Amino acid sequence: MRQLSIPAITFVIAFLVRAAAILIWPHAFQFDAYQRWAGRDHLFIQVWLPATQLVVWICGKLGMSIFGVRFVFAAIGSLSLAIASALLERLGGRMAAWLFLPMCFFGPFLVWSTSPYQESTLLTVLFFGLLLSDLKPQLSDWVMGALAMVRYEGWPLIIAHVFFRRSWSALIAFWGCAFLGVLYACDWVHPYQASPDSFADWNDLSGNLKPRIVSFVAYRLGVITEYSGTQWLLLGVLFFPWLKNKSNVHWMLLFTVIGQICATVGWALSLGVAFSRMMITIAIPASMLAVLFLAQLWPRWARWKRILLGIGLVAWTGWTLRDAHVDYKSYSKSLRFEVDLIDLMKRCPNDFWGIDPRKHPGKRNRHDGCEVIQGLSELRAGFDYSCMIWSGPTRPLTLRASWSEDDRTYHIRRIDGAASGGCPY
Repeated sequence: MRQLSIPAITFVIAFLVRAAAILIWPHAFQFDAYQRWAGRDHLFIQVWLPATQLVVWICGKLGMSIFGVRFVFAAIGSLSLAIASALLERLGGRMAAWLFLPMCFFGPFLVWSTSPYQESTLLTVLFFGLLLSDLKPQLSDWVMGALAMVRYEGWPLIIAHVFFRRSWSALIAFWGCAFLGVLYACDWVHPYQASPDSFADWNDLSGNLKPRIVSFVAYRLGVITEYSGTQWLLLGVLFFPWLKNKSNVHWMLLFTVIGQICATVGWALSLGVAFSRMMITIAIPASMLAVLFLAQLWPRWARWKRILLGIGLVAWTGWTLRDAHVDYKSYSKSLRFEVDLIDLMKRCPNDFWGIDPRKHPGKRNRHDGCEVIQGLSELRAGFDYSCMIWSGPTRPLTLRASWSEDDRTYHIRRIDGAASGGCPY
């Protein structure tokens, strides 16, 4: 029980701060999460691998709302940190696990682990596989193989795992790659698409390799790195040569950081923009290397150095929490128009709405007003309402909501029928 105490504390702290964030900002999530919830009856959606969607699918089958799903993913994100804590305790002792506690508050992961995103799933599988690597190596191979079902950036991690294991039996870790290969080769995968937009993230890479775009992306990555406090965590990579008793797990963590940096740069250039989510799979493994180094120094440090480190960790926690607050506030504010419209639609259950949606001010309309509505509610485009720019009316309309960029509001007018119940139109 003593060995479980710090990971258990890590889980409780991480989950409580995420639960509080969900209660304060009940609608603050973005991008892919809308599409995942709208496709909750399907395991394969858009261009994504099925592991994260499997969780959403199960939640949907259990009758949960998107509000409840956010708590499930908060638990998964908290579990990944608890497993990382257990791994650090095994590698660097209890002090390493204690020093990892501030990562419960790491801004980008706090924000994006309260929604259905792959980062929580990826880190949980990765850290669990690494935790088992010395205890149950054969089971570790099977767990690491599941990375192939989570995110394509996990495939190089499988190759690295097999390389470091140096055992023919480790080849079983390729089971996930082989399974997906068979599914696609046999044309058994037909992804569901809840909106007309494509969510492929690498489709504009060649077009974005221009000096103006590259400099903008580099600037944004620098800003996000600083605002989230990631630059201090990346010191773990610089400290790596001085870590003692390095094992395959240490090398895997280093490979993860370097590999995710490369993948993130390519991802950001492909999109032509960068956002805080890109820091997660870089920063958390890097922080683990950093705390292993600090735990190694701790026994030799004078008391004043330990106090100074404690003050620094508290200051860093406040800094990264500020970044999370900015993200949550910004995302919540951006959704307010559709949140109000959803409330109106619920007050008019006997009407069929047509929506001329608010457009997202970006290169792609990947989360316009219609996408937001079906991501924040039980309503689905084409069935419970019509998105007029997607497919036009699918049934005769009785109410129509049209976004006005001039007034910054939805104008609503009745087309047919009469108001009933609490419907104000």
